[in-house]
Amino acid sequence: MKNANIKAIILGHKNIGEKDKLIFLYCPEFGKMRAIARGCRNIKSRFSGHLETLNIINAALYFGPRNTLITEVCTLSGCKNIDSCFQKSAAGLLISEITNHLLYDGQSIEGLFALIEETILSLKTTNKPFIISAGYIIKLLNLLGLIPNFRTLNTRLDKKYLKFFEYAKYNSYSKMCAIRLSAHEEKRIKSFLKNYIEHHTEKDFKSLTY
Repeated sequence: MKNANIKAIILGHKNIGEKDKLIFLYCPEFGKMRAIARGCRNIKSRFSGHLETLNIINAALYFGPRNTLITEVCTLSGCKNIDSCFQKSAAGLLISEITNHLLYDGQSIEGLFALIEETILSLKTTNKPFIISAGYIIKLLNLLGLIPNFRTLNTRLDKKYLKFFEYAKYNSYSKMCAIRLSAHEEKRIKSFLKNYIEHHTEKDFKSLTY
């Protein structure tokens, strides 16, 4: 197979060369993948505006001998509501970074695409972006089999936080957003997630750093 049309979510991108970008994608068919968008940094590029992080897109791919290329793209759902709010933008970047770094190339997780779509929609409409990002991380870790049973976890962390983590594994964002967290509680939750993920993956997540 040399060509494919996919529905995908942009997890991030990196400049390469003078005019190109390496795009990190997630789609159900191929899992997490990398593809190059040639010339997309030109002002008049047909890719302009379509390859922003957390955009949901339709894309045409060409599988070359060395690299996968994006040949056509159109945006199905953009993130203007997220980008216009600092807290939502920070939560969105956290969601994309965590997903991009926890998944290896070619890894596809059943239910993950739908979860990311639901998370992006909830992030657009919420007034509690921290709840959405923390809830997503917990749900993602659960899908990956990296999260413990918090009811039996041996830790000095207060039980109220363990209850929050366990609740987040299975409940909807709308139910989670009924929870009230102080700035201190948010900091404790974020610190625990950072330490837990970095301990189990040996990776550093800058977006989880205060």
